[in-house]
Amino acid sequence: MSKTPEIRESEIKGFVRAQTTQGGIIPSKLKHGTKIILETIQFMYALDVLDTPKGRRYILETASQTCLGNYTVINIESHSTKLKHNMEDWVGKDMRVIFKFANGNSVMIGDIKGAMVVGENESYTYNFWEN
Repeated sequence: MSKTPEIRESEIKGFVRAQTTQGGIIPSKLKHGTKIILETIQFMYALDVLDTPKGRRYILETASQTCLGNYTVINIESHSTKLKHNMEDWVGKDMRVIFKFANGNSVMIGDIKGAMVVGENESYTYNFWEN
C-alpha cells in the first residue's frame, strides 16, 4: 500500500525540520577560500569553496575510487535514502551527498558521519555532529 501524498509530504517536512534542528552545512553560504571536509565510513572528501566568473564552484579532492583525483563540483545536495528525498544546497548527518560535476556527471557518496568547515588560512574550524 502506498502512502498518500499528504502523509509523504508530512514525513518529508518532519525530516527536513529534524535535519535543520540538528544542523548541517549550507555550501552556498560559505565564503570563498573555505574548506569543507566530509567523512563517510570509508573515505574523506575535501572541497575548496571558490567564487569564479562562472559562479560558485567547489574543488573536490579525495582518494575514493568513485571520484579519484580533483574535480570541479557545481552543485551539492544531500539525499535521504529512507524518504528518497533530496535537499538542495545542504550537507546533513547520515545523509548521502550528491556532487554534480561541471562535466555533467554526478556521483552519490556514502552516508555522512562527520563534517568540518575550515576558514581561509585556517582562521577558524567548526566540527559538526561531535559526540
